[in-house]
This record gives sequence, C-alpha cells and structure tokens, in this order.
Amino acid sequence: MNLNTIGKSFRMVEDVFSGKRITNLILTILSPILFLLASGIPATLINILIGFTIFNINPFLKSNAENTNFNLISMIINTGFVILAVFLWVKFYEKRNLKTLGFYKKNAFNKYLIGFFFGFLMLALSALIIVITCDVEITPGTLTFSRMFPFLLVILAWLIQGASEEILLRGFMLPILSKRFGIWTGILGNSIIFAALHLLNPGIAPLAILNLILFGIFASLYTIYSGSLWGACALHSAWNFTQGNIFGFLVSGTHASGDIVMFINYKSNNLINGGTFGPEGGLTVSLLLILASILLIKLIKKNESNK
Repeated sequence: MNLNTIGKSFRMVEDVFSGKRITNLILTILSPILFLLASGIPATLINILIGFTIFNINPFLKSNAENTNFNLISMIINTGFVILAVFLWVKFYEKRNLKTLGFYKKNAFNKYLIGFFFGFLMLALSALIIVITCDVEITPGTLTFSRMFPFLLVILAWLIQGASEEILLRGFMLPILSKRFGIWTGILGNSIIFAALHLLNPGIAPLAILNLILFGIFASLYTIYSGSLWGACALHSAWNFTQGNIFGFLVSGTHASGDIVMFINYKSNNLINGGTFGPEGGLTVSLLLILASILLIKLIKKNESNK
C-alpha cells in the first residue's frame, strides 16, 4: 500500500492559499497555545461575571466545582471562544473564507449525522469489549425523565467542545502543515500536538499518549475521507459524549459534567480498560483506532483511484 498518495485531492489543503496570507510555520505550531491564551482572557471574564451574577457563586472556590450547570456553561464559553479566535484569525489575518476550514455546504448535514453515528458506534464497541473482557459493575446513572431537558445542555456543550478541537487541529493546522510538508507530516504533526495538549490531564500514561496520537491520525484520515470537517466535529463530540455521559467513563482522565445514563465501573484498572484515564488509555481503544485508520486509508485510496 503506497501511503504517499493519500490525500492528493484533499480540497482543504489547496484552499489554504485561497486567502491573502498563510500563517507561518512557527505560529502554526504554536497556534493551539496562542488561540487558547487569546480566547481564555475574555472567556474567563465572562465566566466570572456569570458565576457571580446568574449562579450567585464564587467561581474561584473549589466548593463550587460541582455546580453542574455552571460547569457546562463554562465549557461552552471556553471552547466557543477558541472557535471564535480561530475564525477571527482566518477571516481577518489570512483573509480567507471560513468554509476553507472544512465547512463546505455540500451534504453537510448528512456528513454531520454520519460522523456522530460513528463516534457513538466506536465508543459503544469499546464499552462492549470492556464489559466482556474486564471485571466491571454496571449501575444506573443519574439521568431521569425530568432531567431530559437539562441533558440537552450536556449535548450542546460536547458539540461545541468537540468542534473546537477539530477546528483548531484538523481544520486549521492539518491543511497548513500538509501544504508545506506533505499530507503525512500534516497528519502526524497535528496528532502529536493534539496529544501534547492533554499531557497535564489526570491519569495520563504512555499508552494514553499513544492513543491520543492515534485518535488524531484517525480524525485526520476521517476528515480527508469525508472531504470536510463536519463529520470529524460530530465524531469527536459523539465520542466524548458517549464515553462520559452515556457510559459514565472518564473522558481523558476527567469526569463528565451533567447527568449520566449508566455507569460502567471498573473493579480493577488494567491495560485493556485504560484505568484512571478511561477507555482512551487502554488497548481496546488502541485496537479500534488502528483498525478504523487502516480501513480509512483503504477507502481514501479507493476513492482517489476512481477520480
């Protein structure tokens, strides 16, 4: 299998030069940190204002860490401002159309739904394998019928959070690196940086880092295969939502905010279930991501050979 021909007709790469400027290499590599810093200042100020005025809490106190609605709104604000920062940079510095980040209109809704389905499916398969192979206890979650409406806030928060990481890494960084150095440098480069952004997460371990890189590769390949960013945004959101709020797993070492459908509790931590990092730290996810990536490579090559 010749991997060098992957992505030869990837539209997002060609669209990098559709504006008046292209972000230089150093800024591209540092862009996740720079965008997070730039967006973090206004987001923090708004979070403080909302905390004191609407929720009547002090956001700086640890005792308020369990205020679910505030946490979800903070997540929406924090990640929403990351998206805004990228959009402003692309629009006013690079002076290119925002659709060149991968938001093409053709079949956008269908691609989003399909991506969401595959994100759910992959985590459901991971959960099934863990239940079969590991010693777990399944208990009812906190979600009740009366809590269905607030649960929509959980879904919205994950939709925006997943999109923010995909826009930053696969929408912005992947095409620029790919245009300058080739598609595989773009894929590996954004995937390594994606993993680096999670190095301070609780429960981080070598296998978890490897899986984060594998997820970045998988998401990049999915973006190339689908020809847009819609599917990858949905897949990432569904992945986190299903992991944290459907099955009650840790999401990259952290507990999900909001109600949970069920809890799959580990009676012991091991390499299969990912331990204190959640499934993303285990061999189950490693296997699924590798198999899915191989399948995507074959599908991409098949599509490109037919063009």
